[in-house]
Amino acid sequence: MEFPVAEYKKNNITNREAFDILYPNISRLPGAYLGEGNFGKFNAEVEKVYPGLVENSIRQELIKYPGSIVPLMRLAVFYGEMNRYKDAIETCDKALQLNESNSFILNNFAWLLATCPDDKLRDGAKAVVLTKKAMEITPESEMIYDTAAAAYAEAGDFKEAISMQEKAIELLTSKGKEDKALDILKRHLNSYKNNLPWRETPSPVTASR
Repeated sequence: MEFPVAEYKKNNITNREAFDILYPNISRLPGAYLGEGNFGKFNAEVEKVYPGLVENSIRQELIKYPGSIVPLMRLAVFYGEMNRYKDAIETCDKALQLNESNSFILNNFAWLLATCPDDKLRDGAKAVVLTKKAMEITPESEMIYDTAAAAYAEAGDFKEAISMQEKAIELLTSKGKEDKALDILKRHLNSYKNNLPWRETPSPVTASR
């Protein structure tokens, strides 16, 4: 099923009560609905107009479905979008305690630990351990190999980082996905070839908290 690309506008957010009801349904739409890369921007705009609404909405879902991995990881991703990296890491850790064999949790947690802009929060060694386990569970994922490369680079093993990144590119191209994702993987590879770990850039749409 394909969804049309919809533009979000700050002025369209006019009634908090109504939006509080609508947001849980909006947040479940495929990311492509708001245009590639725009869902984080959308959340940031909502936060500017109605501070706390997004977090409260996800937390209400956690109360409704205690122990559910999905809203917990949505909360972790949201914290990352808002540059709240410590909260994102703590939330990923909670999710991992609930399910230690979920490759999605392992991969996202490892990426955060490997590429977080905050020097005090990165942990390359732990990220390597998490990606090894993720690869055992989901061995043919280019995303996990991409994360593994970032983890090894953060740990200072650029030879292994390059090997992992080349494998990620090989997996992606074998699936016929030579698109924007391939350009991103190649940028990561170039960074490791220059002995530079990959760092995520803090979101420009909101201030860190």
